[in-house]
Amino acid sequence: MNLTSTLRWVTLVFALAISCCCNGGSFAAASSGNEGGTLVFHTAHQVYCADDGTPSSGITCPENHNNPCEDQVDCSSEITALIPTGPAEFGDVEARVYHVLSAFSIDSCPRVAGITFGVYYDEGNIFITDFGSAGDFELSDPSWPEPFAGTAVSWIPAVTAELNEVYWFAAYAYYGPGLVELLPHPTQGGFFADDGSPPVLDQIQEYGILGLGGATGANPAGAPPVLETTWGSIKAVFSGNE
Repeated sequence: MNLTSTLRWVTLVFALAISCCCNGGSFAAASSGNEGGTLVFHTAHQVYCADDGTPSSGITCPENHNNPCEDQVDCSSEITALIPTGPAEFGDVEARVYHVLSAFSIDSCPRVAGITFGVYYDEGNIFITDFGSAGDFELSDPSWPEPFAGTAVSWIPAVTAELNEVYWFAAYAYYGPGLVELLPHPTQGGFFADDGSPPVLDQIQEYGILGLGGATGANPAGAPPVLETTWGSIKAVFSGNE
């Protein structure tokens, strides 16, 4: 990594942290072409093998670096076809690869230079055996990817595709059905950052939920399932809804 790239990366992460922390976790009033973006899950049911190198979802959505705002490639059919539910298997089984992708509507104009997000799952049932970023750089919490930890991923140059790989996990459920939920970064929030100077932050609109071991997952626009061990159910307890 050269000095210019290093400085740009440090500036981006610093901007994300300062904007989220100093504004009480809120995001800037201004918005960019990343407004309305979501994070989603997908699996091709691929068994994880470390010797195969970095796994890919095999999903492609072309970028338009010339004028993405006026000539955006429509990847709505690819987004609709994403599979957020793994095989209905648990116990002593092989870990499979599950991908996290950013997804935008055809009406958007994404320029994604960075993303911050977190994860939650029942670590007594779901085991993540390996993981990795699909970006150019990553800065994660020391405990990542444990529940409620977070990470930041960035790209140089910014990604202009409507659908783009962000992260991957190799995981399996051991005792029965379980969910892996994407959620905001515990200290930096859940944001897309563009490549402006300073970066404009747009809050991640919605998050996907991965279903393992027989549980049904859901991506945004679907009804998210809630099990007793999901973050949604925990919040319901503390808010007095259960």
